[in-house]
This record gives sequence, structure tokens and C-alpha cells, in this order.
Amino acid sequence: VRESDGLAMSSRNAYLTQEEREKAPVVYQSLCAAREVYDARFARGMDEVEADDLREVVESVLETEPMIKNVQYVSVDDLETMKPLDKV
Repeated sequence: VRESDGLAMSSRNAYLTQEEREKAPVVYQSLCAAREVYDARFARGMDEVEADDLREVVESVLETEPMIKNVQYVSVDDLETMKPLDKV
């Protein structure tokens, strides 16, 4: 469940400062951008999408926010095994 700006409704978000709260939706925006790439490639008839391409999209959106100094990792994992995927 998400707030209207995309931030997840979570008790942990109560600990964010006002500035952090204003910037936090960029995480959701980065995931939406990756989903758009995924959907667009399938719409063009591609059978699979490289997980690296999706990770790069997420990282590039996150890096647009100056408050984010370092993206430690982005992972595209299998829903059942939670192991990293090469292709989606």
C-alpha cells in the first residue's frame, strides 16, 4: 500500500525528516521507470529483458536525487527463490 506520491505506507517512514520524506518517492519513481522499460520491450515483441538494463534504469533515476549519495545495490530477483536474475 502506498501514499499518493508513491511512498510505501510504513511505520519506519515516520522516522524520516521532512526533507527525506519529500525526496523518498524517488525510490518508487525509479521502480516505475524500470517497469516502463520492461513493458515497452515486451510491447515491441521482445521475449526477455536483461536484468542489467532494469538495474541501470533504477540506478540512473536514483542518482538524479542529490540526497542519494551512494546506491549500494539494485537487485532483480526471482519472486519464488529470491535469487538474482540475468533475464526477466
